[in-house]
Amino acid sequence: MIDYELVKYDSKIGYYSYYISGNGRDDSIYRADSVFKSKLLYYTSHVPSTLTQPFDSLKKSGVAIATSVDGLFRIYNWDNETGGTMRFYDNVFQYKNEGKVTSGILPYCYSPEDDDPGCGYSDTIYMVKTNNKIYYIAIYYVIASSRVSAKGVRFFTVDNGKMNDTVHLIRTKTGLTSHIEYEIDNNLRGSDKPGGDGNIL
Repeated sequence: MIDYELVKYDSKIGYYSYYISGNGRDDSIYRADSVFKSKLLYYTSHVPSTLTQPFDSLKKSGVAIATSVDGLFRIYNWDNETGGTMRFYDNVFQYKNEGKVTSGILPYCYSPEDDDPGCGYSDTIYMVKTNNKIYYIAIYYVIASSRVSAKGVRFFTVDNGKMNDTVHLIRTKTGLTSHIEYEIDNNLRGSDKPGGDGNIL
């Protein structure tokens, strides 16, 4: 039931994107995206069973769901249809800690105010345990244009019951960071540029 309810709201984003033109189109898309995001946040924070729900219909509608191998952490991500060749993604995270399921809005990988795209996330979120703490490893992708894209790795963990998305576990030449990525020139596949020489601490 929740699956179909969310699809109903998500489909409005695509409708305004593909079938509406002229003045008001962008505003309609933003409103539809905002309503869908609020509905997703409501259900993922008020209905604990959504953490393990397959959401088959929602996935078919274009919402990707990345789930950790222990089933306790998810990232819902979708193209909000506000971009051109540069694609923008919205993300909602959901996790279970001490028996309580919580969700929230995951900050952009970059800043939308600077016209940088958000990130999409691959299906599986991996895990590593060190110093008696579990760290989640999410693989993300960025579509900056028809020519330039990027892939990267980002770390998450739960600190004091809250999701921490700025875990500085990777040492680079410029210091510690919470993510590392490499750029891809889609026209010159052999010229991928690493985003830094990173080592996991």
